[in-house]
Amino acid sequence: MKIKLLLLLTATFAVSGYAQCVTTIFSSDENSFAFRPDGTLWTWGRNQYGQLGDGTKLERLAPIQVVSAVGWKEIAPARMHTVGLKHDGTLWSWGNNEVGQLGAGTAPEGLVPVQVGTATDWKTISGGNLHTLALKNDGTLWGWGNNGAGELGNYQNNTNLFAPTQIGTANDWKAISASYFRSFVIKNNGTLWGCGGNQFGQLGNGNNGSQYVLTQIGTDNDWLKISAARGTHTLALKTNGTLWVWGQNDQRQLGDGTTTNRNTPFQLGTDTWLDIANGTFHSVAVKSDGTLWQWGNTIATQNGHNSVNLPVPTQVGTENDWKSVSAGSFCSFAIKNDNSLWAWGYNGNGRFGDGTTTNQLLPKLVLGCPLGTGEFTAADLNLYPNPVKDKLYWENAPAWHQYEVYSLLGQKIKGGAIASGEQAIGLDNLSSGLYLVTFYTENGQSQKFKILKD
Repeated sequence: MKIKLLLLLTATFAVSGYAQCVTTIFSSDENSFAFRPDGTLWTWGRNQYGQLGDGTKLERLAPIQVVSAVGWKEIAPARMHTVGLKHDGTLWSWGNNEVGQLGAGTAPEGLVPVQVGTATDWKTISGGNLHTLALKNDGTLWGWGNNGAGELGNYQNNTNLFAPTQIGTANDWKAISASYFRSFVIKNNGTLWGCGGNQFGQLGNGNNGSQYVLTQIGTDNDWLKISAARGTHTLALKTNGTLWVWGQNDQRQLGDGTTTNRNTPFQLGTDTWLDIANGTFHSVAVKSDGTLWQWGNTIATQNGHNSVNLPVPTQVGTENDWKSVSAGSFCSFAIKNDNSLWAWGYNGNGRFGDGTTTNQLLPKLVLGCPLGTGEFTAADLNLYPNPVKDKLYWENAPAWHQYEVYSLLGQKIKGGAIASGEQAIGLDNLSSGLYLVTFYTENGQSQKFKILKD
């Protein structure tokens, strides 16, 4: 039967566009987690060790909810395990525990989030390759997991730690970054400290020897953020927005135009930046003007080996509405100001969360915000049938020339051009369920509908 658009309004806007967006993404090598504005936590990608926390070891090509309850504040995915912090100050972990990185004793692994201890005063967390760092509300620093390279800063005993253990006695720490066999910490006074593996100068302390106790990096006191979770190069932002790099550079991941490793921080240009992320052999960042940039080894083919090395920061597209980035192994993620999530690079193990394993050379919309908050006034517009079985028809519509179909999670399922005079689109290849359909006119105007696929 034909359904007047006026009668569809209630159903169309029953799902808020706000609920379809992503506020934050946390990426590991081959899997990711994302927060929705309603506080729910979603995950996808590789799950060999149960690191997705869904109770299985099944690889997930599309986002699934970790648990039904809300309350998550922060997620720290590492290579084989994940740590989560709730708003009540409790700490949770899941995944592989081979070297104690879950902080839950010697249990081999956990497939669902399990609370770590009983403390309720945890402030922030960070997951490294095989270790975990955390700060408490009192400013003390804690660590557990692998300590073979000295990444836990415990010079008295370099053995692995299977429970949260305080590192030193200082209580003036404010930011942490558990990295690839190393750790970085920033104090309240803005000084930077590090420990762990350093064969490529990735600690930035002027030499290439491992450090088994936290050591100050230079004398500057204006450090803001460190990104070093993937690989053996390091990115850092200062409070004035300048970008600094050091460590391994064989894939041009430092972006200085050379392949020379650096063992002290080096300022990359004079521009200012909003956000940074280091991948295994590449880097991605957002400038203060909202433009998106990348450099280093950027994957270009399906087999995960052929690549293009960008020696200096190179702009991705021309848009200037990007606000944050994250990076994994040969893949990158970015969030726009409208909280839509985009991904590009290598998509093995479903690390994009777009339902495929297809690589992308340029950012692809993964999770969007397809619903608006406006109202339609063309009461004589007919869209039918609803539910739809194979084709969706319309009457008295404007001259639509393109359409897109989204899942209720905001994933783009399909889309295409609409020929002049055409008044139907085929939806027979969709699975049963609710979908969001957006129609576009040639001048960029759009109208959105919610339909039920029979």
